Amino acid sequence: MSFTDAALRFDFSTFYAGSSTNSTIRAIKSSDVGATKVCVPLLTGNQTLQFGSTKVVSDTASNAVPTINGSTISPSGNVNVLFDGNGVGQLALKYPDAGVLRLDAAFQKNDATGSLKLAGSDTVAVIPNAIALQAQGQSVCSGNNDSSYAVCPVYRKAGEPFTLQARAVNTQEQLTPGFATSNKALSWLLLAPVSGNAGSFSPAVVTLAGGVANLAANWSEVGVIRLGVNNFVPYPAYQDELPQLETKLRWSEPVGRFVPADFNLVSGDIAPICNVFSYMGQPFNVSLDVQARNRSGGVTQNYTGAFAKGSAYLSVANNKDGKSLASRLISLSSLPWANGRALFNGATAFSRLSDIQPDGPYKSLLFGLYMNDNDGGNTLIASPDFNDTVVGNCSGTSCNARLIDSVPMQVYFGRLFAGTEAGLASADLAVPLQLQYYEAGNWVLNKLDQCTQFSLAGQGIAFLNSSHSFDAATSSLNLGAGRTIKLGLGSTPPGAMSGTAKDGEILFQFAKPGIAVRIPYKVDLAKQPSSPLWLSDPLTQQGEAIFGSTRGNDRIIYRREILH
Repeated sequence: MSFTDAALRFDFSTFYAGSSTNSTIRAIKSSDVGATKVCVPLLTGNQTLQFGSTKVVSDTASNAVPTINGSTISPSGNVNVLFDGNGVGQLALKYPDAGVLRLDAAFQKNDATGSLKLAGSDTVAVIPNAIALQAQGQSVCSGNNDSSYAVCPVYRKAGEPFTLQARAVNTQEQLTPGFATSNKALSWLLLAPVSGNAGSFSPAVVTLAGGVANLAANWSEVGVIRLGVNNFVPYPAYQDELPQLETKLRWSEPVGRFVPADFNLVSGDIAPICNVFSYMGQPFNVSLDVQARNRSGGVTQNYTGAFAKGSAYLSVANNKDGKSLASRLISLSSLPWANGRALFNGATAFSRLSDIQPDGPYKSLLFGLYMNDNDGGNTLIASPDFNDTVVGNCSGTSCNARLIDSVPMQVYFGRLFAGTEAGLASADLAVPLQLQYYEAGNWVLNKLDQCTQFSLAGQGIAFLNSSHSFDAATSSLNLGAGRTIKLGLGSTPPGAMSGTAKDGEILFQFAKPGIAVRIPYKVDLAKQPSSPLWLSDPLTQQGEAIFGSTRGNDRIIYRREILH
């Protein structure tokens, strides 16, 4: 009896799930003819082989089956193979899922020539085409620059958890439930703002079972990102090709837009123009240091440019009486956002109701910072402790602003009262310019005013007699007929070209003219330093200096006749 070695030889290469791979199969036997032992063809023409499949590595969730040359192998099946004259046939393997398969081929024949039994096997790895990532509940977000991405719908706050869904898919974008893996590295790519900070992303790795994973994720920054799983070799122990085939990184669709979790007032100051008070309509200073933060309290540096939309508003009430006066405030200019921080130094003013409708005074104004994100109200002020519509202290959800400055501010409806005084032609005359405020139906001298300035320069005071002319260079008023007098502002004559209020008053000094004369004048507030139109009252801006209207204290001789 003679024996001959015979076998089926085939070798499938690693391929992507959902696609196919090809292999030759050879039916061969050994031959001793000649000096060297060789393999010669054993089968030719159409032959039927039986194939069986076993899942060496696969998640239990998989119920996929392979096909060879169009025949389903579940778990075995007959496959038609056409062998050429060299005993070589062609095999085409398809498998929709991921995993490692063992394929066993067999051929058996019993006829008059004898019995023939051939067998062969191969192990093949089928890997996912990609790991597709998607943020749960993500709306469509697309763009090509910062401006277009900045109008994407708001998805989450910076640092707020969201669910990241991972799916291992084949080339047909179908799930591969047979795939399981652990600790595959995640990457993220900042799409916008382009020159922004990548921030930090959690988690760093993903583990899949049944081809899927749902992860609790968060990103620390503002903007739009993409996510992906780094390249990896799914079955390194079973992939004998070099280099080993990888499941490559695929970026997700844009994830975002992320916005700040809150606005934090680091510090602030309300600075009245004159010590503790300002006049209605008079600008006063506001300084703010505001941060846009994530859920952990970190500054979101990407809150800048097109992504920085937050604006600041002041709320205000007098003595926390619950009556909002915010409508009386001039709006603040835009916040200068840069890298998640706004350092604001600007001005506002508490407006008059009208120039002829005095009200107040308001002697205990407190100001709160109200932030509007201009983005759907997703981002609010942090730790609110103020509400100008709440009587007394607010608490909890009744607060909507943050107290800026704990020192109250006073606001007055003010006016200039230009005085009229009479005196001797032979003596200097001081005419008071008073700063007054309205209270309870009366006008009261504002003794707190140590700040208002007036000047004779720049036609800040006009002289209404057409024959009178003022020379600012010499501080002299020409009364006509070659007669001039010195003018000045200050507490003592002759005064200076400018003067500052003392206890709410500035004295307008007129030198003695030596003749009887009336000098009407009018203060032009628009031409005064700082243009203090907040002191406007058309009925009180005009006054007069009157010289020689009476004999004053000249000596009088009385005569009395005594009759006896």
